Order: sequence, then C-alpha cells, then structure tokens
Amino acid sequence: MKMRTIMIVMIAILYGIVMYFILNPGTYGAYVDYYLFRSRVFNRHDEKVFERYTLPGSIELFKTYRVAQDNPRIIYLGFSTNQTSGRWTYGKYAKMAFELPKITTDVIIRFRLNPYVNTHNRKVDVEVFVNGQNLDIWNFQDRRSNPRTEFVIPKKMLKDSHRVNIDFKIKGYASPKQLGYGENNNKLGFFLKEFEVIPKPTSR
Repeated sequence: MKMRTIMIVMIAILYGIVMYFILNPGTYGAYVDYYLFRSRVFNRHDEKVFERYTLPGSIELFKTYRVAQDNPRIIYLGFSTNQTSGRWTYGKYAKMAFELPKITTDVIIRFRLNPYVNTHNRKVDVEVFVNGQNLDIWNFQDRRSNPRTEFVIPKKMLKDSHRVNIDFKIKGYASPKQLGYGENNNKLGFFLKEFEVIPKPTSR
C-alpha cells in the first residue's frame, strides 16, 4: 500500500513537471539548452535577474559606447568579461540591455563587431530581437564582406518603456579548441567592440 502511494505521488509530480514545461515552452527550451546541450552559458534564473534588473538611467544619443569599458547603464548576459577592445558572445544566446532617453523618432542602433568566421568555421548567422521582436538577421561568411550590423527600432516599440532589450540568437558558434586553434573551449559567435544609438533622420 505504501509503495503504491509513493508511485502515485511520483507520477503526480512527474505529470506536474511535464505540464509546466508544456505550458512554458520557453522555460523548457532554456533548461534543455543549458543543462543538456550546453549551448547557453546562463540559466533561466540568470535570465530572469537580467530582465528584472533596474537600470540606473538612460544612455546618451550620438555617443559611441565601447563595450570593453564597464558602464552601469549597460548590462550584458552571455558575453565574456570585458577584454582589451570588446567582449565575445558565448554560445547560442547573448543579451544586452539599456534605456534610451525620451525620443520622438525611430532610432538606429549601429554595432561594430567581428564574427568568428575562418577557414574551419565558414558561416555565422545572428538573429537580432529587440524587446521580443525579430528586427534583423546578419549572415557572416568567411572571405565575404560582412553585412551592415545595424537596425532601426520604430518609436512605437518604445512608447510604453524606453528600455531596450537586445537578444542575439547565434548559429555557427564554435570554440577555437574544437577547430584546432588552441585551448580556448569557449563557444564564440562574434566579438562586439562598440555601438552607438542615433535618431533616424526624418524624410521631408
């Protein structure tokens, strides 16, 4: 009788877990990517902390921000620590966030970066999402000119909040070690050096 009760409880718990993941596919995907495939370097808890973090103020327009320099108004997740001239993305996902000052036009966000493409890693694709909306995709290929790494955020996307959450979904990331380029085992996607935000000129 006791064993039967234990089995029923275990089945109920398992059923509850399965239903939770069915109703929350994003959470399921995050757990699978983090624990099973090791394709992301942050877990769901880290992601929630990132999303709820209160930024101390807005960044400035027309200013170039060097990613290697720590700035409390810009936060990163899924990136390396700041290096001499920028930060690497690690794994399948990377995120950054900041707040814009009050604006009345669309804005352009322009990045300066280097993808991790070479003879043994010929292609890297990066999908760019802003506040959950897919705004662009960058296709990098070895021995070809890089696409323009910029996009426009419509002002209507910022009418309720000036916070900008940028998600990078990366395909083709690889570690130098697996490619035979040394002992670095981090799965690199692109090296972000700097970015700037400027209002989009209005057409007359």
